[in-house]
Amino acid sequence: MVIEVKEVSRLFGQKRAVDKVSLKIEPGQRLGILGPNGSGKTTLIQLILGFLKPTEGEILIDGLPVWPHRSALRRRIGALIEIPLLYPSLSARENLLFFARFTGTELSRVDELLKMVDLDPAEKKSFSTFSLGMKQRLGIALALMNDPEFLIFDEPTNGLDPEGIVQVRTILRDITKMGKSLILCSHLLPEVEQICDTVAILQNGAMLAKRDVKGLAREGNAFKIVVQNPDAAPQILKDLGVEPGQKEGDQTFNIVLDASVNPADFLKSSFDRGLRVEEFVRLNKGLENFFMNLIESQKGSAKPAMAAESPAHSVSKEKTK
Repeated sequence: MVIEVKEVSRLFGQKRAVDKVSLKIEPGQRLGILGPNGSGKTTLIQLILGFLKPTEGEILIDGLPVWPHRSALRRRIGALIEIPLLYPSLSARENLLFFARFTGTELSRVDELLKMVDLDPAEKKSFSTFSLGMKQRLGIALALMNDPEFLIFDEPTNGLDPEGIVQVRTILRDITKMGKSLILCSHLLPEVEQICDTVAILQNGAMLAKRDVKGLAREGNAFKIVVQNPDAAPQILKDLGVEPGQKEGDQTFNIVLDASVNPADFLKSSFDRGLRVEEFVRLNKGLENFFMNLIESQKGSAKPAMAAESPAHSVSKEKTK
């Protein structure tokens, strides 16, 4: 499934909730949409799902315009938008069985989904007794009911306590292994870094940038290292699989570690090989640094400007658990 958003805007009165947004999502791509509250993330999702009609521009799914074909196209998409509205007196199993029959899905799928979202121990509890975290996990199961080609999750960990956040993120990571296309809307940077391969940043309805998450992670693994034995440093660093990079002054090197390398492990290996380190400082924090700098640069601007894009990509209150 290919989704194309072409110069789409949505106005509510005179307010532009979404402002000339363009992006393309290829099969298997996992797009994270980041932005402050009120940046237009949820409105953009509602436009893609056909719950809202664009004021300007168009959205295509596999070449078909979404608005006139919205009912048929929604059957190919699984979505969790806010807290799922399910039957409060029914159990997790009964709710899923109801929707399985409604969608013509094999009933055996219910047991598979309950296990996937770790709700099989609570399958007989009524939905009204669920914590917010359990409700979100059941909502994810419902989104997966008909084995959709494309998934959309809007702030799936919003309002959850740490345990609930970890549980939902674990499920989302498992879903990425299925090879499905996915949109994840969030204002939590670690969530996007763990789940997505591409990130789009929205502010005031406009898209500021689209970037490759791994590329930003590599940028976040850039360090300044100051050593007492600079003559020996280049060879020691190469032995550790690290290019010395640009040298600043007599004792300082700029290096980039692979995203899989733990900086603490790297330092220990450096000491073991005889590198005498005086200072070791991260130069930036990858996605966090990029996001904050981009948002700060737009403050006071009348209209956000599109930042440079990576050439590789076009792209409620309840108890918690």
